[in-house]
Amino acid sequence: MDDLLDDYLKRISRVTEIDPAPHKTARDPALPPLKERIYDIPDIRMKALAALDLLECPRLSKVVAYRNSSLGRQMLPSQRLHYEKELLNELTGCIQYLQETEPDSTILPELQSITVRKEEQLPAIRWNALFGHVELAKQLTLQPESLPDEQTGQAGTLNTLLYLNHYLPDQTLSTPYTKMEMEEHLQQLIASHYSGQLIRSAIRLTDTLNAVAYLLETRLKQRPLCPNGRLMPTAERLQNVFRLLYASQIQAYLSRIDREGSAWRSAMKQLLQQLPPPPSEPMQAYLQQITSDQTPFGIWYRLDQSVKRHTSAWQAVLSECNLMPAGR
Repeated sequence: MDDLLDDYLKRISRVTEIDPAPHKTARDPALPPLKERIYDIPDIRMKALAALDLLECPRLSKVVAYRNSSLGRQMLPSQRLHYEKELLNELTGCIQYLQETEPDSTILPELQSITVRKEEQLPAIRWNALFGHVELAKQLTLQPESLPDEQTGQAGTLNTLLYLNHYLPDQTLSTPYTKMEMEEHLQQLIASHYSGQLIRSAIRLTDTLNAVAYLLETRLKQRPLCPNGRLMPTAERLQNVFRLLYASQIQAYLSRIDREGSAWRSAMKQLLQQLPPPPSEPMQAYLQQITSDQTPFGIWYRLDQSVKRHTSAWQAVLSECNLMPAGR
């Protein structure tokens, strides 16, 4: 599709005899570096937990011991989320058990204090599980090429985003929200670069449509394409390019990107609603740029504006030469 967009612009430039000009109205979205896209979460309570006498709560003791092991200290962000959910479950269970069997236990206040702090950390841990994970980072990285004509990765990407939307608030840790099933869904994100290619497609379409509109607008300002309504060769050649490239091929691709972009934004917004605000201004700006269709610097708003400008330019050309399709 990138070659077709390039060909479309080159042919319009050749027919109008005007050199194309760059039409970048905003910087391309760039995923911020790791330190700007994740929360800094201090892990200071494990030693306190390990020091407590947890003989009455062997399951909690086992979970704490794992976190203090070499494997536990090397957990990925997604594994850390699952662990923290498990830890909170065991803390709650231990507290309930002690309240029933040993209400005067000296470790109860400490367990309750740790539980409160862990619950306060959980939103940030959920955030880091996604945006600190290599799978989603690769998905959101802008790709050099647009989406190809054939379907690639949409179903797997959307299914994973919707799965994570349900996984994040779940506290049961039972099927389908086990650690293994969650990791399997994340692996689907590695199978393609769908999100990054979708974003690139919107940007390439925007740039091409704006560039073509500029050529048409500039040509109309120079001199009439069809003086006194008389159809001229230049106008016929422009109509041929419009019909053969845009109307027959690019327009369908544009509709697909618009449709898939709407579904992708919806899934991303639902996911973000489960999370705290972004940890930095660059991350907040980046997410607005790729998910909002109302933000002027957002890629989807810019695409919508470019479509309107491109349509208006062609309507002016075709109307001047009485080439508008019947009924329009």
